[in-house]
Amino acid sequence: MAKGKKKRTPSRIRCEQSHPTMSWRVSKELHDRLQVVKEAEGKSATDLLKVNIGLLEAKVSKEKEAIKRYLLEHGWGHADCVNRRY
Repeated sequence: MAKGKKKRTPSRIRCEQSHPTMSWRVSKELHDRLQVVKEAEGKSATDLLKVNIGLLEAKVSKEKEAIKRYLLEHGWGHADCVNRRY
């Protein structure tokens, strides 16, 4: 029996339309550097792309401020750090 094209489900078609694939080739050096950054920051390649085009930066700044405010309000952290009151 000959193998034919695999039929895509309607949900898969919609997903591919709303989330198109992008791909490009990079040097080995750039690839390795990207992997190090991904691991160090715990982010995906998509998140790194968003940060670099300015879509994620504001969200990250707001999250940091919310975390800092929560920690100060609840007195969590080292005594020296909490008393500094950033």
